[in-house]
Amino acid sequence: MLRAQMLFILLLPLHRALVTVRQPQEFINQMKLTLTLELNTLSQGVKIIIYPVKDVARAKTLFGELLGIKPYVDSPVYVGFRVRDQEIGLDPNSHKAGMTPYYKVDNIKQSLKSLLDAGAQIQQEIKDVGGGRLTAIIRDIDGNLIGLVQSSW
Repeated sequence: MLRAQMLFILLLPLHRALVTVRQPQEFINQMKLTLTLELNTLSQGVKIIIYPVKDVARAKTLFGELLGIKPYVDSPVYVGFRVRDQEIGLDPNSHKAGMTPYYKVDNIKQSLKSLLDAGAQIQQEIKDVGGGRLTAIIRDIDGNLIGLVQSSW
């Protein structure tokens, strides 16, 4: 936590120099959320990006050409491509949520709690999606979707 406090102290003067802080508590919550994400996921980064698609077959063809590989998961409800250590997913059922980047975390319960404490709002509770993978989705203070994934891989 000392690292987060030091980073906050370093960033605070810069941010204040750029903009006038009219609602200090909102600013503090945004900084907490940003720092929590950075500290919990910096070493692992975004590992999964899920695209909402209307036509899975056409999207699979397009992404296959774009990535130059065949999907490792190919079903009517999800198509997944692995490019090195990143996954690109196609989901016909995610149009309500929109495109979602997923940050890989070691402890999804702890990460979710930290983000909620920092001002995020829950979009999807922790869910077991199979294969030893747990996911959750939050909305940051600006309404952007952020996915969390804990997995055995």
